Amino acid sequence: MSLQGRSRLGPYRLLTRVGEGGFGVVYLGLDDWGRAVAVRALRPLVGLNYDADVLRRVSGRHVAELYAAAADAGTSYVATRYVPGRPLDTVLTEDGPLAGRPLVRLARGLADGLCSLQDAGVVHGRLGPGTVLVDDHDPVIVDIGIAQTGEGFMASLGQPYGPAGFTAPELGRERPSAAADIYAWGAVVAYAATGRPPYSGRVDAIGLPEPLAGLVLAALSPDPLQRPTAQQLRDRLDGLLGGAPEREPAAESAAEPLVPEPRRPDEPTTVAKPDRRWRRAHRLIGFELLAIIAVLAAIAPTVTAAGVLAIILTLRLADHIAQATMRRRAARGPDPWNPVRAVLVLPWHVVRAVLETALFAPVAGLVAALGTAPVMVGAEELRPTATMTLGTAAAVGLFVAASWLGPGGRPLRRVTEHILRAVVPSRVSVIFASLALAGGLAGLASIVFAEPQDWWPLRSTPTVDWLLRR
Repeated sequence: MSLQGRSRLGPYRLLTRVGEGGFGVVYLGLDDWGRAVAVRALRPLVGLNYDADVLRRVSGRHVAELYAAAADAGTSYVATRYVPGRPLDTVLTEDGPLAGRPLVRLARGLADGLCSLQDAGVVHGRLGPGTVLVDDHDPVIVDIGIAQTGEGFMASLGQPYGPAGFTAPELGRERPSAAADIYAWGAVVAYAATGRPPYSGRVDAIGLPEPLAGLVLAALSPDPLQRPTAQQLRDRLDGLLGGAPEREPAAESAAEPLVPEPRRPDEPTTVAKPDRRWRRAHRLIGFELLAIIAVLAAIAPTVTAAGVLAIILTLRLADHIAQATMRRRAARGPDPWNPVRAVLVLPWHVVRAVLETALFAPVAGLVAALGTAPVMVGAEELRPTATMTLGTAAAVGLFVAASWLGPGGRPLRRVTEHILRAVVPSRVSVIFASLALAGGLAGLASIVFAEPQDWWPLRSTPTVDWLLRR
């Protein structure tokens, strides 16, 4: 479904059209935090075959996680993680079949992606070279949970389901299962190794190297219960790559068969907990940083104010560079000249950052002045030095808050959120960071009134009367 003339779909800003398939048109978009997302406008009679909350449990390096599924002005859409790669069938057409370590890496990544699906109790059902994107030699499974309305019923009547040649033979008489995804894994790996797609329902695995050939043939077993699990495939492929597995596999002997014990069709699946973003914790850290800036302003107002302006300018510049790089990569793909282009346009990004800072800083300054006035009036009974200390702390603190939360603050929030996600990505790191910041805040607060304010490079210290005359 085309969205010609529309710049947004739901909360997502649409940047460019990146593809189109049977399910709909795919756009590169941005959410409110500047995160790149793939927004697919679904065609009529296309929807999700799982509840959106179930699909949000699917997370991992080799799957495109679902962010949202909704409708806007009659257009249904899904938003997932954006993968700046090429479809696997395009890679094989343009670059030829895979061999050696790249082939094993592809097989291992697909097995890991299927582990992520099975941990959440989700079956893809359409795994094929068109639903696998290759980004920097790593495969990512896409189109998870998207299906035509009524496909399950048609499959029960013996109608085709999924990409031709890559579907398990049992899908003509029963619904897709995790074992069907394993069969598709074997067909995709065989196609990647040989460059020969399945013909008349038969997968050509001739010429595959051992021991990968044994894994593929086991996955292509006509009996679903005799196929290996995604966990078993991943563990074996970890050994072929010669690296440590991401998860510690169970101990097994060299003589253990690939499928030691068939799984029961009704065997329950363990549901993985979704990956939570520590946004509330990041906000706590943000408030602590704001308090530290306010205390620093009480100690050295001029230096702190200059530092705040420098930080704002730097963050705006970083946001412009990041957004331009992402758009360039989406339009051109991986290109060795991208760093050169980034350097050539850097002066323009600097000019934009300076102009935006000059435009929005007075607005934040006005908010700070209006908010500081009551503080200065309420502190009239204190010593003049104490009044100036509280006033400068309030003024700089309000200026920072207005800059981040007021007009023009979205780029600042965007970059700050990315930095916090990188620096404090887990619960333990959040706790340590919060305690460290709290300790630093307490230490700085203890010296606020112990020493006179440092107004360097001013030769004299401004007074309340001087400010009122201004």
